[in-house]
Amino acid sequence: MNTTLKIGNNLGAIILSVALEYVTKENDLDKAIKFLTTSIENIDTDITLSLIKGEKVFEVDEDSQSLILINRIPEIHDKLYPKIDIDAYFYKIKNNTIRDGNNFIIDLKIFHKSFKHKSDYLEKSLLFVGLLNLVMSDNVIQDNNIIEKYYNDTLYKDAFNCFKNIKKFIEDTLRTLSLMKWITENFNECKDEKLYNNYISSRETITYILIEILKLLENFNQNMYKEPYMYSIYEYIRQINKINENYAKIKDLNIECNNIEYYDYPLFSFLTGRLSPNGDFYSLSGNCAQWIHKRIADDLLDKGIIPKENIINNNPDLWLEQNGWVKITENHIQFVGHLNHIYNKKDVFMTSTQIEKICNYCSKYHTRTIKLGWKKIEISIENFKYLVKNNPNELYEKYLS
Repeated sequence: MNTTLKIGNNLGAIILSVALEYVTKENDLDKAIKFLTTSIENIDTDITLSLIKGEKVFEVDEDSQSLILINRIPEIHDKLYPKIDIDAYFYKIKNNTIRDGNNFIIDLKIFHKSFKHKSDYLEKSLLFVGLLNLVMSDNVIQDNNIIEKYYNDTLYKDAFNCFKNIKKFIEDTLRTLSLMKWITENFNECKDEKLYNNYISSRETITYILIEILKLLENFNQNMYKEPYMYSIYEYIRQINKINENYAKIKDLNIECNNIEYYDYPLFSFLTGRLSPNGDFYSLSGNCAQWIHKRIADDLLDKGIIPKENIINNNPDLWLEQNGWVKITENHIQFVGHLNHIYNKKDVFMTSTQIEKICNYCSKYHTRTIKLGWKKIEISIENFKYLVKNNPNELYEKYLS
């Protein structure tokens, strides 16, 4: 006896629901596309994307018992056919990243404390670096000392497992950032200003978490040598910059970062650098602020941004200081252009552009406080703005001299 089965009217909605779960729960657009193309014959990528974006739906034709592709009409189809709630999706991704990322940050800080300020810090640092090389890099020769420590020391076993989980977290998060960018560029709903601003806010938060993790990973390397795992970190940074339209420009800080092409270190440690009078910000990553500032000065000279004919005693750092550039190290601001008269030169002062960008930056990342001058005198941004406007002499003479 043969039994004839009919396609249910909700088949198209069921198939779409499964595909959208790959997007919203696994953050995997490719898997959603593959599911649709293998579930329905003669469907190409453009059609699958129109389904995922909520532009088309498949209805069941009862007579032919086949699926018919039609335009989605919200009043008719929204009750049966699922659709991505973009606002909720971005919100969920941001919160999950904050939760998981902060846990990893706490773990990494604990590992850092285990070897800092101790007699065996160098040995421990090298062991942590060795573990990172094993996890992050391919084709790294395994150090027997590291392997032995891994099997016999709980600390290193915990660190090894943590590093593996962090690598997966970073790669999953980068894939999710790519997906969020694709949604923003392809869904009509994202033309709404409020929804787009939610995306920008989520993207910046997620990127900040990634940067903090990568900075902590870099800091296990207690020397300036290029350990193999650092190249993996460089690659993650390149991906972040590509996804976020060169995030190293620090758009959320309103500081423009003009990348110098051949920097050996990635630009994610953007809280240390040089701010020009017109607002261009040049940043470089590393563990020593003094070294960073000197390296940036040398590179600005090599790239022709500092005119070579004006350099005295081969000292580009002095030229930057005398021409009104600001040194930024976290929330520590140094400026000495107002002391040019010591060198029989005209005094210069911070520009309104520099002041605005410093305030925006410290407001966002440093609880609205600024440390000024070599004494690192800490004042609020409000007080800083007041002195700039009402008593600039006190600002320069008391805080920056």
